[in-house]
Amino acid sequence: MAALVFVVATAIAWLPTIRAIAVSQQPRVSPADAPFSCCDELVKGPRLRGSGKNASAIPLFAIERTGLQGSGLMGGEIDRQPAMCLTATDKPDRVGGFGMRLQPCESSFDTFGATVPNNKSPELRQQQLFVLGADGSILSAGTWLCVRRVRCGDRFLYDLGRCDGPGYVAIYEVDRAAAASVDHLMPLGTLAQAVKMESCINCGAYILKERCLTRGERYPSSHGRTCGEHWQGKPGFTKLPSTYVGDAIANGRTAIEDTYEGPYDRIVGVEEANELAGMMATDFDGICGSYITDGPTMDSVFYVHRQV
Repeated sequence: MAALVFVVATAIAWLPTIRAIAVSQQPRVSPADAPFSCCDELVKGPRLRGSGKNASAIPLFAIERTGLQGSGLMGGEIDRQPAMCLTATDKPDRVGGFGMRLQPCESSFDTFGATVPNNKSPELRQQQLFVLGADGSILSAGTWLCVRRVRCGDRFLYDLGRCDGPGYVAIYEVDRAAAASVDHLMPLGTLAQAVKMESCINCGAYILKERCLTRGERYPSSHGRTCGEHWQGKPGFTKLPSTYVGDAIANGRTAIEDTYEGPYDRIVGVEEANELAGMMATDFDGICGSYITDGPTMDSVFYVHRQV
């Protein structure tokens, strides 16, 4: 009995030492390591490009907007205008994020449009580098903030904000013109899927469109594979031919008329949402501190340039 008491007492005495050794053997994770570590869910906050042991393996892209006229898809001789790239800024906007704008592409990028002379700047280059999320999101390589579509007053803007909210993280799909004809468009999935499938360095021209707007939702807020999956049938609803409301609603998607907020929405309906699913620059004043907004889908033509 005395021997057993001695063993137990010894084990208790050594317990703090054993615990300290176990803790010291656990991997130590800092915000700079996420999202490349095993424990990235425990780490919050912005992450910088170049941090983390696997950061160099993440492909980076410059995203150039040409519009339809300057894309080469219209045929004929192309008047190459100065290349304009999606650019992150460090200026807070009025909706809890940071503004974005279209700005002349940094001179070291191999762009479709004309290179702007004397525009070489490491800082500008960093602001124009992005990561393509597998789900169709776009993240700034400098801050790891996501491109969001946010409402401000009665208008919408695109800015950079936290990927876990608040705000709606925009999800982008692309079409590509078959045989350089905009009359025959091929869907290629998300932007990341298109670039991976084509194994390209200078990729495009792509018609870049926001997924939920393309499906007719003017005010998207959900983040699932499909948009607006929160509709529920009224009590007693049955799938009789006279009362069946359609496959989309039966699968949980909102009836499009339920997203209308006034007479104007009911007049323009789905068609305008489909036709304004792209991105374009605002006017000089911007919208609440950002300078990218909804634009005509067919004019939302972009090239994506992988940096190697």
